[in-house]
Amino acid sequence: MSVKKVLFIIQDLDYGGAEKVFISLANGFAKEGHSVCILLGKRTGVYFDLVDKAVVIEDLDAITLLDFCRKLPGFLKNREFTHVFTAFDYISVAVYLIKKWKKYNFKFIATLHYDLPYQLSIIPKINKVWLSWINKTFIAKADKLISVSKGVGRGFEKVVGKHINNLQTIYNPVFSDSIFSYAAEPLKEPLKGKKNIIFIGRLVEQKAPLFLLKAFCLVQKELQDLHLYILADGPLRAEMEEYLIKNKLTDFVHLVGFDPNPYKFLAKGNLLVLSSLYEGLGNVIIEALALGINVVSTDCDSGPCEILDNGKYGWLSPINDANKLSDNIIDALENPMDSFILQTRAGMFRESVIVKEYLTVLA
Repeated sequence: MSVKKVLFIIQDLDYGGAEKVFISLANGFAKEGHSVCILLGKRTGVYFDLVDKAVVIEDLDAITLLDFCRKLPGFLKNREFTHVFTAFDYISVAVYLIKKWKKYNFKFIATLHYDLPYQLSIIPKINKVWLSWINKTFIAKADKLISVSKGVGRGFEKVVGKHINNLQTIYNPVFSDSIFSYAAEPLKEPLKGKKNIIFIGRLVEQKAPLFLLKAFCLVQKELQDLHLYILADGPLRAEMEEYLIKNKLTDFVHLVGFDPNPYKFLAKGNLLVLSSLYEGLGNVIIEALALGINVVSTDCDSGPCEILDNGKYGWLSPINDANKLSDNIIDALENPMDSFILQTRAGMFRESVIVKEYLTVLA
């Protein structure tokens, strides 16, 4: 394969799934000898140390669609990129419009990271009309569309109302061998419970952390010396703190906050729980499997069901059903699956495997 000049465009390197995916791909492409640049809307975030030194990082000082439409042409001029990858809808629209306007020859690849039908169901009507329209009119016309799960791809086709021939599912490159080094790092103090549940994710409505607390209250009635560690921050933190005080959970639920290395907690826990209302894929499930940790997840649209193969490699619970989630947590803690089987399953999401799939897109 000849050397390609590849550009990844994303808003920032703040913590999130799409950001880590683009970093993994950029690093992987650079190791294969390709010229790689990550272009940020804003030069902010927590993941800069994860980017390989061979990858160039630049920024536009852009936030809105209009910002990108105004500033991106100047950045692209005379750079001769062969492939441009995008992750968010407004950036994808800007790239589509600029490619058409300036008649660039680069291959435009839009990656789809979230469940579009669910997203449309929770936003105001005027936003719903706008988001549906830009996906049908612009994003669906990318040279290549890559969905992070089959469910995400099906949801996109449902919204645009047709089968997309150039749509392909490639799972996220979730982990490399470095995860085991991070997992081996010691904690400042041991986990407190005889059994310990881990939650990793932002404290936002999508991740439904308050729903998890309700389920944890039910589990506590059945199991003794059980602790929950929440490795996350977000706008729901204050509400969660109030809930813990009201329900006398402050000694058993630990709001750790964001930690750049959650794997040292995950590897020493007994169970990962994902309580989300929707996911694109659910990278944290794969990270848990890679470390041999059992998983209980809500059976939200898209990723978890695909990762866990309809419950073969973990427990799936209906969303917003605290009783079923608590039952599954108890079952998983009392009857865990074999770690080797879980790690074998995780192998299909290994970074080296997925990067090879993405390299075929550069051909």
